[in-house]
Amino acid sequence: MSEALNVLIVDDSERDMTLLQRTLSKRWPELTSRRVDSVESMEKAMEEVGWQIVICDEVMPHFDAVGALNVLRRRQKDIPLIVCSGMLVTEDAIDLMKRGAADFVRKDDLARLVPAVERELAQSESRRQRHLAEELLRSSEAFNRGIIDSSQDCIITLDLEGRLQYMSKGCQCLLEIKHVKDILQTQWVDLWSGEYRQMAEQAIEEALNNGTGQFQGVSATSRGNEQWYDVILSTITDSDGTPENLLVVARDHTKLKQFEEQLIVTEKMSAIAGLAAGIAHELNSPLSAILQSLQLIQMGFDPDEEQNRSLAAEHGLDLEKFQNYLKATELNLFLDGIRTSAASASTIVSKLLQFARPVDQVPSQANLTQLVDCAIGLAKSDYHLKKEYRINEVNFIREYSSESIEINCIPTEIEQVLIHLIKNGCQAMTLEGCKDPRVTIRTKRTENMAVIEVEDNGPGMSQEVSRKAFDPFFSTKEVDEGVGLGLAVSHSIICGKHGGSLNVKSTPGECTVFIIQLPLT
Repeated sequence: MSEALNVLIVDDSERDMTLLQRTLSKRWPELTSRRVDSVESMEKAMEEVGWQIVICDEVMPHFDAVGALNVLRRRQKDIPLIVCSGMLVTEDAIDLMKRGAADFVRKDDLARLVPAVERELAQSESRRQRHLAEELLRSSEAFNRGIIDSSQDCIITLDLEGRLQYMSKGCQCLLEIKHVKDILQTQWVDLWSGEYRQMAEQAIEEALNNGTGQFQGVSATSRGNEQWYDVILSTITDSDGTPENLLVVARDHTKLKQFEEQLIVTEKMSAIAGLAAGIAHELNSPLSAILQSLQLIQMGFDPDEEQNRSLAAEHGLDLEKFQNYLKATELNLFLDGIRTSAASASTIVSKLLQFARPVDQVPSQANLTQLVDCAIGLAKSDYHLKKEYRINEVNFIREYSSESIEINCIPTEIEQVLIHLIKNGCQAMTLEGCKDPRVTIRTKRTENMAVIEVEDNGPGMSQEVSRKAFDPFFSTKEVDEGVGLGLAVSHSIICGKHGGSLNVKSTPGECTVFIIQLPLT
């Protein structure tokens, strides 16, 4: 605690000055003071450096407290002034404090003077430190702004109402904006459209409530070009932790998105190679039955064939009457069974072609149980899985939720992910030589997510392998068994395109569980 004090006393009484000096010197033994009683003397004293506080009488013959405050204001001196008077009334004291006085003390109550001076010295030091920090901030602002503007990311600040306050030059280039002033104070969410606008609004709400928010979305530039962004929002708070602004950092990953789409198509084509062989194998039996049955029926009932007439005559059969008999006894339903088999084959072909067709698809409502059942059926049709990994010997255990779960998704892509997870499990169990291979698929609903768990009782994975499982081109298989894109593509489909999550839990020597979470409709 400092024992030195430099005080300027504005008073016309030597006796009052002595009284003030005695009061202050008890607290600050190293007291330096000077008395002035006019504008001129105070102006001259202001040229000296080091005054920490001014103690001023309210009214003097040639000067007053208002005049002293004016001198400090003209000199731009941040020195606290305490009014010390023997006749000061409350209304006058309030008026002086409105004009800039720090406090007032009556001369007959000088016990308040030392605490008042201590308080004002502390506040003055606090202001000095704050002004110094502000000056340092201003001096570095140009440097920091240069760093921000040199970034290729889109950096934006918003007010708490979501209005644009600042946009970096990198952001202006990405959005192809020539005059940024034209969009300042507009709503940031207006840069997004459709579902992405709702996601932007939700991200703002999350940032305000939790400190951060994020999403992936598409925004069109001023010229109409669409760009994909990874967007992270965070709150900018004051020293008390109260949010003042929102910081938005958006990274353009349009090229990465395009690459991911190519990976998805590549992996899909790899899956189709096995499925195409399965189509030929699976459809061979029903199509053969259809063709053979139709052929035998047509040949056996044809009255124009001499052999048919002879055989019918031997058995006392009139073929025309027999045709009527088939209709009367509804045996012609056998033909309907043939048509049913044909329709079933057609449905299989339709689904497989829809799965394989590389066209743009839009999300639609889908039932979770039906998605899983379809994926299991498609996996069982994979010729490669049947031949090399004996998928027909795998026991599929369905532990479905008792309630109907609906999600908004691209069904063929979710089926693609499930087929890949089933395929991985079958391969792992076969290579390990599991005697009782099982794949358990569970569905359930949480508060706002639909959950699919795909568990196999294979050899499991180590922690190191689990950490790298979703890395592109990472694989534990032989070179000719894959390129390590399956799980990376699956992760991209679930997390990037559907806003969900894909995680893995594995216990070496026991099991591996892949957990898919997708937003509920």
